[in-house]
Amino acid sequence: MPNSEKLIIQQLRQLVATPSVSSTDPGWDQGNRAVIDLLAGWLADLGFRTEIQPVSADGSKANLIATLGSGPGGLVLAGHTDTVPFDEGRWQSDPLGLNERDQRLYGLGSTDMKGFFPLAIAAASAFRDTPLKHPLIVLATADEESSMNGARALVEAGRPKARAAIIGEPTSLVPVRMHKGIMMEAVQITGRAGHSSNPALGNSALEGMHTVMGDLMTYREGLRERYGVSQVLDLSPVELEGRYLEGTGALVLDHVHRIAYMARSGRANEAVLDQWCEAMGYTAEVFDTVDQAGQPIYHTNVVLSIATNFVVAGLSNIPDPAERARIAARLGETGRDVVKIDRGQVAEFAGNGLELTGSRGRIFTLSTRALAALRPDQIAAIETSARILAIGIPTIERSGGSVRCMLAGIHLPPRQPDALTTPAA
Repeated sequence: MPNSEKLIIQQLRQLVATPSVSSTDPGWDQGNRAVIDLLAGWLADLGFRTEIQPVSADGSKANLIATLGSGPGGLVLAGHTDTVPFDEGRWQSDPLGLNERDQRLYGLGSTDMKGFFPLAIAAASAFRDTPLKHPLIVLATADEESSMNGARALVEAGRPKARAAIIGEPTSLVPVRMHKGIMMEAVQITGRAGHSSNPALGNSALEGMHTVMGDLMTYREGLRERYGVSQVLDLSPVELEGRYLEGTGALVLDHVHRIAYMARSGRANEAVLDQWCEAMGYTAEVFDTVDQAGQPIYHTNVVLSIATNFVVAGLSNIPDPAERARIAARLGETGRDVVKIDRGQVAEFAGNGLELTGSRGRIFTLSTRALAALRPDQIAAIETSARILAIGIPTIERSGGSVRCMLAGIHLPPRQPDALTTPAA
């Protein structure tokens, strides 16, 4: 066995043997600091600058940010250091010992995901004596399996900043380019105690929650009954070819004139767009963009928002004059007012808005940060058609998205009511 492989297995054996269970149950919950200290030592030996960020008040839980090189951008190799709890009686071997069987390594966290770190360190060691144009960052976090407090601490600190990241979660060795996130809301109901001799004097929180659940299920069923899905277009196989057309961000659609606008980037492939347009009956309008740093803007909905009577467009982010003029003319041909925003306003997410229809008419949603970046004349142009609803979402904006990135419109046709039949005479 080569020395590099021996070192990987040796390091993984040490990591597995170092308990770092993360759980919402205090009886199971442990710190991860010992794992962080191991990683920090190994990376420091390779010339990385190591920074340990406390996550818990007592310091038993922490994140590690280890950096090789300097400057903006760079690549992050990220993973979490904690594991789920375990039932030792259901294991065929010691969960805190690394055991090899059938050419596989077994141990708590060997795959999810302590095993990633020795592999990342081995890959990073190749650049030990190589000057880097951009930094290489190894990131190790706490509490991924429970509270996500490690990730929350990084978001709060705005760290680390980079152009790309590889997350070492197990995916059966098939690369997965991003995945769906989740936003959770909570409903809390407080009851009032009552004596069993007269329960009516109390107020049952359980009964109140039963009503809430019933209303949510009724709403879900109402959506199912109101809208019909007649076609499902699955383009996911192109991901295996390294081509993407990401979510609601890669395309900005003019549903009235059947135009699909797309800014070229690593997240928006023109050939896949052609497939989508052919299947959906749209015409493609494709263009290049740059941000303030001269990099392609990752999603079209950062620079363009199309509403009923107006368009918010970061035309100055289109570097080619002829292409800029073509897109401006195309937008103008649709009869909408074009509200032009500059590069600085695009950087403040002023182009990342979405028009919605509410009970009181049309609403244009964007963030409070975006609204603060707009001039009074631009705000007035929008408000001639829609009421502005600004929402403060600083957490997601630290990561590079804003209001439009969190919303998707429903453009399905309503179901047609069953045809009435005339009863026989």
